[in-house]
Amino acid sequence: MAAVVARHGSIVLGADAIYVSLSGSKAFASHGASGDVTLDQRETILQPMIGYNIEGEIWSVDALAGARYWNLSSALGVDPARRDSRSRSGTKDWLDATAGLRARVALADFLVVSVEGDGGAGGSRNSWQAAGAVSLELSQRYSVMGGYRYLAVDYEREGFLFDTQMNGWVLGVNLRY
Repeated sequence: MAAVVARHGSIVLGADAIYVSLSGSKAFASHGASGDVTLDQRETILQPMIGYNIEGEIWSVDALAGARYWNLSSALGVDPARRDSRSRSGTKDWLDATAGLRARVALADFLVVSVEGDGGAGGSRNSWQAAGAVSLELSQRYSVMGGYRYLAVDYEREGFLFDTQMNGWVLGVNLRY
C-alpha cells in the first residue's frame, strides 16, 4: 500500500495504490479419491485524485474528487490424483468516481491527527472508505504515523459478486520534499 500527495498553493494532487495477493491450497480425500484444491487471487486498487485545500493556523481540510480503479484476478484449480485436473480463472475490472474530505489538526508542534473519507459509485453499486491516523512529527521532513483504515465495495454484474470490506491497522512513514 502506498499513498502520494503533492500540494501547490491550494491545489492538491494525490494517488493511492493497494496490491493484495492471496493464495492457498488444501489436500482432500473423499470416497477413495484424493487430490488438491488451489486458489490464487490478486487485487489491485488505484485511486488518483485532485482537490482544493483550505487552511487555518492549526487545521486544514482537503475537498477531493477522483476515481477508484479495481482489478481482480482469480484462479481456482482442482487436481484429483486419479483424474484430469480442472481449473477456472477470470479477471474483472471497473472504475468508480469518488468524492471525499480529508481533515488534519495539529494538537501540538509534534502531533497531528487526521481523518478522511470518501464514497463513490459507477462500476460498482457503491464503494467507500474511512481512515483516521495520528502522526508524530520527527522533523519538518519526516514523521511516523499509525491509524486504522476501512475500505468497502459492493460490485455485482453478469453473475459476479464482490461485496467485501477490507480493514486494519496502518503504520507508515511520511516524507516531505
